[in-house]
Amino acid sequence: MISDHCINWKAYSAIAPDIFKAAFDFIKTVTPETEDKRYDLCGNDVYALVQKYTTRLLNDGKMEAHRKYVDIQAVISGTEIIGVSSIAGLKEISAYNDEKDCELFEYNSKISSLIKLCPGDFMLLYTGEGHMPCIAIDGKQTEIKKVVIKVRRELLIK
Repeated sequence: MISDHCINWKAYSAIAPDIFKAAFDFIKTVTPETEDKRYDLCGNDVYALVQKYTTRLLNDGKMEAHRKYVDIQAVISGTEIIGVSSIAGLKEISAYNDEKDCELFEYNSKISSLIKLCPGDFMLLYTGEGHMPCIAIDGKQTEIKKVVIKVRRELLIK
């Protein structure tokens, strides 16, 4: 997991320079008015999901993990908490769904960390890393605009 400000994306671009450039060039174009939908950057290999939602309470959250895609999550407006944890030691509540590329786990405050993401921040989450986005700060639910770039695992992890 990497968490940083979007202006620092080049510090991580050695992993896959063309993919990171395409991802962060797209992120720069997203505004609170950008239509919520999928945007293909490189077909099913790299695509963006622009979404608007209301944060949820910590107790309502579930940890998720992916196997096929790495996430680059960037907040455009609003502020949220993302819980992060190794999935080792988490209790599975929903088996892996290949079509959705997702498995769900119970949040465990003893082994998880909470990280605040503000506008201009991003978090890179590798496959197998548990994460729980969309969490309200101090129990105050707010509206968020976010972009999630999905990158096929094999393009970043050889």
